[in-house]
Amino acid sequence: MKYHFKPNDDEYPVFYKGYIDTLEDKDLLPTLRNEKKYALDLFKKIPLEKANYQYQEGKWSVKQVLLHIIDTEMVFSYRALAISRGETQELPGFDQDEYMAEVNVDETTLSELIQCFDHLRSANIILFSMLRKQDLDKIGVASGYSVSARTLGYFISGHCKYHVNILKDRYGV
Repeated sequence: MKYHFKPNDDEYPVFYKGYIDTLEDKDLLPTLRNEKKYALDLFKKIPLEKANYQYQEGKWSVKQVLLHIIDTEMVFSYRALAISRGETQELPGFDQDEYMAEVNVDETTLSELIQCFDHLRSANIILFSMLRKQDLDKIGVASGYSVSARTLGYFISGHCKYHVNILKDRYGV
């Protein structure tokens, strides 16, 4: 199925562009699979003693970054599902800092976060593989911006890759 192609600039708000432009694959399903492998390879190398590490006071810990990746993927995959099914109501935004303030990552192990990411991404690969071209082409409104269902799949991968690179560069994992 070669209809899973990168979205056009008019299918998403401009601030998504940086995430989408980092992706090398043009086809959505290999992109989701490749970014899953890229992320899991890094996550599995994180030493347990580094799980709560913050590279700077006031920044998220390694586990919080992983949880943020998971939270964002859940929100954006729901948006993709809703838009692909023809949802006409505007989908709400979410505040990443408010989400993080409501969770205690000390009660979650690094292993649980990695497993959650693995299963979530697998489910999303299946979700996007089931969507037809006309589903992916649908445009909805999320957080006040028009966006296609296709774009949300690319955003999921690009957002994850962005944060994995931050874990490598700033956290030294």
